[in-house]
Order: sequence, then structure tokens, then C-alpha cells
Amino acid sequence: MNIPVIGSCIDKILDKVGDFLIDGALREAGYLFKFNKNVADLKDNLNNLKAALIEVQKAEEIDRNNARDIDPVISKWLDGAGKMKQDLEAFLEDKIQNKARGFCFKVPFPNCYWRFKLSRKASKESADVARLIKEGEPLKKGAGEVAHLAALQDSRSLTTAKECENFDSRSKVFNDILAALRDGNVTRVGIYGMPGVGKTTMMEQVKRAMVEKKEFDEVAVAVVSAVLDVKSIQRKLASDLGFTDLAKEDEESVRACLLRRRLKNGKKILVILDDVWDKLPLEDMGLDFGDSRGCKILMTSRKGWVCEANKCLPFLINVLSKEEAWGLFRQHAGNCVEDADINPVAMDVLNECGGLPLIIRAVGEALKDGKPYEWNDAKRQFKNFTPRNIVNLDDQVYKTLELSFNKLNPEGVKSCLLLCSLFPEDAEISIDDLSLLAMAMGFLGSMDSIEDARNRVRSLVKALKTSCLLLGSEDGDKVKLHDVIRDVAINIASEDVKYRFIVKSAVSAWPEMQEAHRATISLRIENIRELPRKLECPHDQLQTLMLECSQYTKIPGTFLDGLDNLTVLILGYVTISSVPILPNLRMLRIQEPWSRRVAYAFDISTLKKLKKLEMLILRNCYSIRKLPLDLRELKNLRLLDLRGCNQFNFIEEGVLSSLTRLEELYLPSEFEGWNAALVVELNSLTRLTALETRAIDFDNLPNYQLCKKLIRYDIHVGPHASRREFYRVFFKTSSTRTISIGDVDLVDRKDTVEVLVEGAEKLVLTVNKTLKHLFYESSRHGFQHLKHLEVVDCEGMEYLLKWTPPLFQKRSFSKLEVLVVYKCKIRYLVSLPMSLKCIELGYLPELTSFYYEATTRSGMFPARHAQILYPRKEIIVSDCGSTETDFAWPTGVELFPTEITTFLPELKEMWLSNLPELKQTVLSSLELNDETVMSPKLTNLLIDNCCRLKNVFSLSVAKNLKHLTWLAVENCDGMQELVAPIGKGREESDGELFFPQLKKIKLENMKNLTKFRGCEYEEHHEEEIQEVDPILINQPLPFHSNKVQYKFPSHC
Repeated sequence: MNIPVIGSCIDKILDKVGDFLIDGALREAGYLFKFNKNVADLKDNLNNLKAALIEVQKAEEIDRNNARDIDPVISKWLDGAGKMKQDLEAFLEDKIQNKARGFCFKVPFPNCYWRFKLSRKASKESADVARLIKEGEPLKKGAGEVAHLAALQDSRSLTTAKECENFDSRSKVFNDILAALRDGNVTRVGIYGMPGVGKTTMMEQVKRAMVEKKEFDEVAVAVVSAVLDVKSIQRKLASDLGFTDLAKEDEESVRACLLRRRLKNGKKILVILDDVWDKLPLEDMGLDFGDSRGCKILMTSRKGWVCEANKCLPFLINVLSKEEAWGLFRQHAGNCVEDADINPVAMDVLNECGGLPLIIRAVGEALKDGKPYEWNDAKRQFKNFTPRNIVNLDDQVYKTLELSFNKLNPEGVKSCLLLCSLFPEDAEISIDDLSLLAMAMGFLGSMDSIEDARNRVRSLVKALKTSCLLLGSEDGDKVKLHDVIRDVAINIASEDVKYRFIVKSAVSAWPEMQEAHRATISLRIENIRELPRKLECPHDQLQTLMLECSQYTKIPGTFLDGLDNLTVLILGYVTISSVPILPNLRMLRIQEPWSRRVAYAFDISTLKKLKKLEMLILRNCYSIRKLPLDLRELKNLRLLDLRGCNQFNFIEEGVLSSLTRLEELYLPSEFEGWNAALVVELNSLTRLTALETRAIDFDNLPNYQLCKKLIRYDIHVGPHASRREFYRVFFKTSSTRTISIGDVDLVDRKDTVEVLVEGAEKLVLTVNKTLKHLFYESSRHGFQHLKHLEVVDCEGMEYLLKWTPPLFQKRSFSKLEVLVVYKCKIRYLVSLPMSLKCIELGYLPELTSFYYEATTRSGMFPARHAQILYPRKEIIVSDCGSTETDFAWPTGVELFPTEITTFLPELKEMWLSNLPELKQTVLSSLELNDETVMSPKLTNLLIDNCCRLKNVFSLSVAKNLKHLTWLAVENCDGMQELVAPIGKGREESDGELFFPQLKKIKLENMKNLTKFRGCEYEEHHEEEIQEVDPILINQPLPFHSNKVQYKFPSHC
């Protein structure tokens, strides 16, 4: 007899009977027969409540980041929803599963009394949940809807790169700085030393250590520079803190108050100020923390007195010792320095470098593997050097860098470096901007396309990085120029007749221009309300003019008159109404002020007279609403960029089709003016290779032939293509081809969809109700370029990828690094292997397997594709699985099967949250032998709201996690011991430390946790339990003892 089948049949019979009990008088009896339906409805509503909780919590977090006061309504709703969620999970687990079924003659039979009682409660609770979800709907909208800015008051009266080489001279300072930042009595730390000594490098290494070890909740960085720009600093810090509202404020005092409120929200925040030149008005900037000991400032400066003036604990970075300098020099110059003929000369050249790492690298690379005559020539140049007497720049530094400049080959490399000096000090220089500037100024010669120019500049930038004269940035598409190298570059370019630069910052009075004939002028203007009526300089010589102004600087209509040889005009943050006839102008860039309070209109039709114009960039020009017919005259235009022109909404018929040489078109994200006629014009642009736009559907995009030619694109299709991100991805990817698809029909334009998706590096699918899987089996190229894939709120999707083995190639998804799937009813993700660096899964209530062919016992991540499937850097899983499926597998099934353990060697981050049915992970279930290593590079581990987990680690896994630095376990009611007890007969070695690198541990809301580790066969007494600080542990914890257990205080 099949007993489970009998019980199931009885359930179905009772449900059918309930269908007929529709009369009101029989409603009470109906509870008995509608038990399964009422329970299923309650589970569905509970899943919806969990989703609503996440969205409201994220909205609240955004508002807190923007220093808003949270309305008591949202706090009350979150408390009520959280309590209801916990109560219902307990109800479904304890009551429904344990009391609704009994036995009759050893046959499972429904318990009618409990069935009636629980069904009625489920029905009532389901209605209450639905009401609560409805109340939460208006609270999901985020900023401005559930919070408001508190009344502002000045609270001052209330509250007062590159990896560092392993130098012994740096190690002690580095450790001392870390100790100072951990010291509760120290709020400001300063790093100082001469230019090129490595202050910024030390700062970056300290920042990296603070981030990796989770010493601070948030870190914000801003470059100060010689010219203090308070507004720019405030905006940069706010951006790093996710404080988007601050950018909307123009008044410095208002921004200061807002920033001060944001920094004092209870979090531990490290503010880093790089390249400080003088005492800072920290109170006016909003950077006075008062009694908020959790916030600290780290600053770098060239002078020790600057650190003291800003009340910082100072740390000096000294020059390298002779041994360290020689080791670094040999590393960059090559083994030739050991040659008997070269070695004495090399030692003399090294002495000229003054022990400064920046100079040693640059000179070493310039003379790398050089012949004896090259080394002797370098020594001669040093000997014959003429002092320059440049302010803030030592002559010895200058002459060594000048040698590196002169060694640059070919000439284009030097030109590229000198062009970087035209940008503001400490600027992150976009390679795109640098490419357009170099092309327009003629330094690249004849280029067939803008993309060719971009590739050429990338090659030059690579050569400069190799020469240690140019720095990379966090954004791989940008570069930075060290301020010392920039000073030398400006001086060299000012004396070279080929360049004839004049570059000035903080210009508060219009400078005299008669000192020399200049081909290029770059000025950063401060506090000049209006420029002269006419530019006083030899007009026949000026070819490039770059002006970055304050927000209210006005340019008179006659200022640019007579500049007939001008080829490049770049105006930043200016108010200008028109541009005069400039017959040789090739590049025009105008960026209006951030503030929209300036009432004026820029007449775009005046540009029709610029017959040779090739690149037109208009940023944040709010007065531009359309492209007029006059622009048909711009026959040579190759690039049109209107990003940030948020009022732009119309293109006159005939304009696009007239721009026959157009290669790149960038439209604002708000533009939705596409129609059939305009698309026909777009299709006629046979040279178009770059497109950025949004469209209602694929009918408003170019045809298949044009899409095939696109080299770079950022296209958003559908009404929901842009949305607020609720997930977090640690591992970032850079992409030049992005497509975001909302709720649109993909069938009619299948060819266009395929060509854009197949070539994409980043693909985002959002709010699509009908799509069942990711496109087609005919997509045989296999998404070979895709790096980043997101699927958000696609309720109809059953699986991501359906692919049979003969159809995919080995290169399919070979570059995919980041996979994000959020808020879908998907049951499994893929049916082919792939390699990932980061995976995030969020609110997937029906997910049962990562891989389609995985059996119910193979686990979420099956083992047979371990080497090519598993994420290598980060794993984030949250809100996945219902109360009956997903992680509630049969005995022995777990999040990761034990077979995969050797295939996670690079894993650094693991986050598991809101998985109430998760009973064990590979960390807690696996017993390793001496040869097996489990995730040896794991540094950060978070486990939150996994109520059925009893342990985090098995003993053998705990011993293998040598690099774990940050551990957080929260809201796990079932947690008893972090490290599982040893079974009977098992032995452990005395004297072995667990987690030797652990620096920070956080344990919260775990009512059953009493021990860090215990042994099943030993008895323990209360006097054997000692307390340790759970918040910050600076020394390795001695968890090896089998006599003493560690209990964490209740306040943790």
C-alpha cells in the first residue's frame, strides 16, 4: 500500500468538497475543506510581503544616505511587517506542518480539528498580510516620498595604485597609521612628505586595508589640490557616500549642514582628503564631527605644518634608503645596471633621483636596458641642467623628469602626456575626452575614424603607464597625472615652440596675454563674473582655448571675435548665448553650469556657420529643446553629443539624414522623440558606429544592417529599462556595449535584438512579464562578449538559458563575470556551463537549482560542472526558496555539494541572507582531509536570517580559512555554535589557531548562541566560559583550546 498517495488523495477529495461550500452559512465549515488553498494563499502573500519588505528597506536606506528624517509611518510599517513575517514563518513551520495531519490505522489522515482551526487562522492572516502589503505600496517610492529633509540648522555650536613596494621604511609607518585610525582618541590622521615620495600610494594602501578589513562602514575620498574648491570636494564625498541630494544644493552653507548630518548618522565613516595645501575650513565644509568618534579624517600633504594646522596626528613618509632605492631602480632599469661599464654611472644617476619612488621609476623606465652611451648622456644632462626656479618644484626633481620626457618615443607619446597637463590638477581624465582633443588639435595626424583615434590614444596611454609617467584610476577608462609630473609637463610645453601652452589655475583676474605668442590656452577661472569684451592675445596664433569657469561667469558675445585660426573651443560651466563665426573650428564643447537658476538661452542655430565643425558636444544645456533645420549645414560633423540636455525632445525632419559623415550619436536619456520617419533617417547614416539612446520599442531603433556596424552602444528599450538598483555587486565590470530591455515585444525585431544582445558586454532585462527564457537557440555565437548580465523582475521567465550541447561553443559566455538575478519566479538558471567572478541571487522564491540538469539531490550548485560554473570571487544569495522547496531539500542536499570545494580557490566574498530553510552549507558540513583546501582566499563572510543553521563552520573548514578577516552572523535563531562540535573519537591538535587574520566579528540577535565551539564528548561548566570583545579583535583569537569556550556579551 502506498500510504503517502492515500493521504494525498484524501486532501484532494476534501478540497473538492470545499468547492461546493459557497453559502455564507457554510463558510465556517469551508475552512475545513479549503485548508490547502488557504495555506497556499498565505504562503504567496508571505512571499509578496518579503519582497515589499526588501523594497521599503532599500527606500529607507537611500533616504538615510541622503540625510533625510524618516517618517514615523515607514518605521512603524517596517516594525509591523518584520514581526508579521517572523510570526507567519513560525506559524507555517510549527503549526501547519506538525498539527494539520494525523494517522488513522497507520494511514496519514487529516486532523480535522487542527485543520479547521489553522485554516481559519491562515485565511485571516492572509487578509491581514494583503492589507499590510497595500499599506506599504506608497512607501516603496523612495526619496522624497517617505522622508523629508529636516529643518537645517548650523550645528557647529552644538558639536564641535599601484601596490606599495615592500619597503621596510614603509611598513612601520603603514602599521602605525592603521593603529592611529583604530585608536578611539584619534579623529584626524595626516600623511606628509615631499612630492613624489609616495604619500598618495600610502594613502591608497591604507584605504584598501580599511575596506578589506571592514574597519569602517563607509569610505569617501576627495582630492583637495592647491586651489580649494569646497563645492567640488563636498560633491565628491557625497557621491562616495551615496548622498545624491547634496548635488542639488547650490548654497555652500546648506551643503555643509547636509553633509554634517550625513556623516553623523551613527556609521563609522573614513573621509580621505588627498593633496591638502593649507589649513582647511572643515566646519564650513561640513567635516567637523564633534563627538562622533566613529568618523575620522585621513589627509595627505607635502608639508608637516599643514597636518598640524589641521590638528592631525602627523606621519612622515621619508625618502627610500640607498638599498631600497637601488632595488627599485634595478627593477625598472633592468639587469644592465649590474654591467661593469654601466654600474658606476647608474649609481650616479640614481643619486640624482633623491630617493623618490616616483622619480626612480620614471628614470629607470626611461633608461631601461640602455647602452653605456645612453647612461653617460643622461649623466651629462644632469650635470648641465639649468635651474628653472619653478614654485613648489625642486630643480633636482625637474631635471630627472625632463630626462624621462626626452626619452619618450615616438613623439606622439610625449604629445599625449603634454595634452594631459591641459586638464585640471588631479583630474580623472577620460580617454574619450583625451582622444577627441588630440584628434582635433592634429596631434594624431590623419585618422579615418574617431574609433581609430581612440585606439591610438589607448596605445599611447599604455606606453605612458609603462614609463611610470601616467597613473591609472579606479575607472579603467580614465587616467590621472601626478601633480609633480603635471608641473614639469606644463613647463616643458610652455617652452616648446611646437606646443606653446599657457596653463593657469585659480585665475581670479584676467591674465595678461602679451607675454608670448600662445597656441594653446587653458585657464581655470574663479570668481570672475564676466570676461573681457575681447580676448587680448595674438589672434592669428591661438588654436586651442579651454576655459573652465565658475557657475556664474558670463562670456560677452564679442569675446571670441576674430579667432579665425581657432580649432578647439572648450567652455566649461559658462553662460553663453551664441558662438560667433569661427571658420576653422573643428571641436566645440560647451558645458553649462549645474545650477538651473541662470536664466538665459543658448541659440544652437548659430552653430550653422561652423562649416568645418567635426565634433559638437553640448552637455547639460537645459535650454536646448530641439535640433533645428539650421544644423543641416554641418556637413562635416562626425560626433554629436547631447547627453545631459534633459529638455531635449525633438529632431527636425531632414537634420539627421544631412549629417552624412556622422560616426557617433549620443542622445540624453530622457529623449523619446523617435518616430518612423526619424528612424529612416537614422538608418541612412552609413558611417554610424556609436549610438546612445532610449526607445519605446525596437521599432524605434536602427535596422539590422546598421546595428551590425555599431562598435559601441548604450541602448535602453522599453518603459522600464531604467530602474533603481536594489542589489549590490562588489565586482565591477567596464563595458562599451550595453543594452537594457524592459517590457517590450522581442519577436517582431528578432534580428535586431539578436545582433545587439550578441555583441553586448552588459545586458539588463527588467520588468518583462512574457519572456520565458533568454532569447533563442539560434543565437549560436553564444554571447561571447557578455561580461555583465542582470535579470530583474521578470515574472514569466522559467530559466535564463536553454541550450543543447551541440549548439554552444567553448567560447560561449567565456567572458561573463557578473550574474545578477533578482525578483523572478525562475526555477533554475542555466543549462550550460560558464565561468563567473560574482553571482548575486535575490528573492527567487521558486529557485531549486542553478543548473537545469541538476537532480533534487545534487544541490543548488551541482558538482559535475564545478570547474567551469562556480563564481570565483563573490557569492551573494538572499531571499531564495519557499518554505517547502528550494533549500528544504531531502537529507544530504545542501547549498553547495562537497565535491566543489577544491573549485573555489579564488572566492573572497560570501553573503547568505534571508534563507530561512537553509540547514547547512559546505562550510558547516564538510570535513576536509589534509590535502583539501576550501576557499583559502575567503576574507569576508556574512550570514543573516538563516534560522535553521546551527553552525557556520565545521572544524576542518575553520582551520583552513587562514585569510578570513571579517565575519558577521546575524538573526540566526537556530545558531548554537559557530564552529561545529567534533564527533566522538575525533582528535584535534593543540596549539593551532583558527582565523589568524580575523580583525572584526559581528554577532547580533542569536538567542541560542552560547559557544564559539564545543566538543560533544566533554562537559563544560559556566566558570569555563570567558567573554571576549566581539566588535573589534586586533589579535588572533586562541580558539584552539578544548577547555575554554568563548561566549559573546549580550550587548553584541
